[in-house]
Amino acid sequence: MKQKRILLLFLLAVTACTNQESIYKASLTPTRIDSLTTNAEIEQYIGDCDSIYRKFTLLKVQDIVCRGCDTITNIDSLASRLNIDFSWQKADLDNNGYTDLLATGTNKTYIPHGCSFIHPQEFNAFIIMNFGNGKTKLHDLTDGLFMSLAARIEYDSLQPLVGVYTPKLNTFLKRNRRPETKSLLIYKFDDFIEYNPAPKNHTIEKLEYVSMSFAYYYKLSVNGNGNTTAIAGMDIYTQSWDKGLMPEGTYTTNMCEKEFQEIKDLMNYMDFPNLKDNYAVSWSCAPEAYYSITYDNGKTKRIYDNGAQGTYGLRILNKKLSDLWTNQQWKLTNRKASNH
Repeated sequence: MKQKRILLLFLLAVTACTNQESIYKASLTPTRIDSLTTNAEIEQYIGDCDSIYRKFTLLKVQDIVCRGCDTITNIDSLASRLNIDFSWQKADLDNNGYTDLLATGTNKTYIPHGCSFIHPQEFNAFIIMNFGNGKTKLHDLTDGLFMSLAARIEYDSLQPLVGVYTPKLNTFLKRNRRPETKSLLIYKFDDFIEYNPAPKNHTIEKLEYVSMSFAYYYKLSVNGNGNTTAIAGMDIYTQSWDKGLMPEGTYTTNMCEKEFQEIKDLMNYMDFPNLKDNYAVSWSCAPEAYYSITYDNGKTKRIYDNGAQGTYGLRILNKKLSDLWTNQQWKLTNRKASNH
């Protein structure tokens, strides 16, 4: 009996230590963002962090005039109901000891592109992650075109999360209607993804991915050992501004173990078997992404994502798979792609 009591006390002690580690909070290291208190100071900070936002103005979502946002007529009541009556919040969202910034507003910065300009978004909601020593990275929470949203920092115990709310969308076309949604986001995989407190570990046996638009087409097939075949149905540019041409054709590579493991970890954290089979944005001419995932002894999950941003997790997966063109060593095996 005495031994059982000792064992029980030991297990309780281990559990207490485990829980203590899980809620450990990094001590804060003050940086520039911590001293900023006015809108003007924070706007200057945002422009210094990212030049695309040099002419950014902080506004509550209720005060943003966005002529192209398809849900803007419903956002005011949603934000007011959620008591989101502010244009910025601060918190250490990745527990690295540095304060991060959530902000909403409008942007008037025009970026030269050839003989024209890249037009800024009228509705903006983003997070600037702070990594210390002046290093920051901006993460856009919107779809980049038409989606207005309300966002605020929330907590699960001591874990800071970002609650993103989109209003109900009623349109003439029934297929474009959508209900009010809530996404609870956490910073993982160098981006923001839907929070999953208990991810499952599925065995990924094969991943097939197709990305296409009017300007490009490519297909990836990744086996469980990382061997990858890629078909570029059109010429692929691996650098911005149409540079780094990879000609149309079939390529092979053995994906780097680290990169492949990150992709598998991401897919499991996304809980991919329980994602919807179809996602779609409410506008035409959007890029499309197709996923076919074979896992756990032959089970298959297929996802069609019209717009390539069905969830925040799918956004990250789409980017990671697209980035394989630039971070892997490809070998051209067939100059012209096979029919698709």
